Amino acid sequence: MLHAVGDDASGECFADAREQGEFRPRGVVHVDLEVQFEGRRPIELDPLLPKGREEAAVEQDGQETGGDQTGNGHLVGGAQEAARVRCARSWEVHRPDSPLARVRVNVTVRSTLAIRQAREYCQVASTGPDPEPMAKEFRQIEWDAVVEDDCRHIVRLAVREDLDRRCDLTTAALIEPCTDARAVVVAREAGVVCGLRAIVVVLDEMEIEAEWSPRTSDGAEVVSGTVLGTLDGPARDLLTAERLLLNFLGHLSGIATLTRAYTRQVEGTSARIYDTRKTTPGWRRLEKYAVRCGGGWNHRTGLSDAVLIKDNHLAQLARVAGGTNSPAAAVAQARRWLPGLVGEQAAALIVEVEVDSLEQLAAVLPCQPDIVLLDNMSLEQLRSAVALRAACGSRTQLEASGGVNLDTVAAIARTGVERISVGALTHS
Repeated sequence: MLHAVGDDASGECFADAREQGEFRPRGVVHVDLEVQFEGRRPIELDPLLPKGREEAAVEQDGQETGGDQTGNGHLVGGAQEAARVRCARSWEVHRPDSPLARVRVNVTVRSTLAIRQAREYCQVASTGPDPEPMAKEFRQIEWDAVVEDDCRHIVRLAVREDLDRRCDLTTAALIEPCTDARAVVVAREAGVVCGLRAIVVVLDEMEIEAEWSPRTSDGAEVVSGTVLGTLDGPARDLLTAERLLLNFLGHLSGIATLTRAYTRQVEGTSARIYDTRKTTPGWRRLEKYAVRCGGGWNHRTGLSDAVLIKDNHLAQLARVAGGTNSPAAAVAQARRWLPGLVGEQAAALIVEVEVDSLEQLAAVLPCQPDIVLLDNMSLEQLRSAVALRAACGSRTQLEASGGVNLDTVAAIARTGVERISVGALTHS
């Protein structure tokens, strides 16, 4: 447990090796890993030490005894690393024959802010049973080079729509070329802001030499009348770009605001709100980014991200000679096929399957899909599905889909499902 003395703190925390989490203190952080394990093989850990570090290996101390043995591991190439700004705790264990028993992390933190963050993110292990492994998760969209590139393509298309390779006739007729102006971007109603990062992209793509001064950031919750930022530059250019800028802000902020409304409805439950692929063509990553800004979670971004077996897939399988529309058989077939395509990466890919009855759920749970999508089930059926999953001792997560709106989502979350997908977040 961490103990603070002035601005310094030192201590240790325990974490099951299969648990994943992030710990990002600001300040100087020293991390010392000591590993205890059972088995004969070396253990490979990726402790996510400061950026640029190669993956550390763990070697085994002790002698073979002819059977299982207990030893201690140590990090080759230096067990301690000093890092500024970022240091994460997250371990991936590669042990086909035996799980890692325990990882001990000694952390020395300098900075009171870092101490508070360490207390929040480092969990002290209990003497009870090890926690279950965290469920696999879909890739979550943040603003990065890929999202920015999508934004640039949309801006180029929007400029072609507006100007058709010519000019803004009204502005050119009325506004003198050398006139400067200031535009103040104001929220007309309360909500969650999203799209501010697109403003710089719009200015760059339109070759507008204006100064953008943001007053807030994407993901911030604002009230009506809040100034989001100001633009200073040529009046002609600002008037020409006005609608395009507001379209980005209005569309993405609307998604973020609606998502926040849904997430508030499920507070206090174990359920998370997920988006879907029902997005505007070309806007998918941007709209999923807006969902994240609103506090929601991203379902798969594209068809290549995960296996999701739906009713149409099962119907097609049934048409094949000797085929079956069994969700369980489809999951088993996907599990067999994936390693041939992606090799060892198959274990990291999510396999999800849709069912529309409790009978199908009971049949598919022994196949251990990562997620089962419960399609258009009533509250009573959802509660029964959760109870059935518990009775089977399955770690499969359950996703409710269909009939989800702001009036029903709280009751759905209270049934015990972990995931609720809402197409309305990005599709009106």
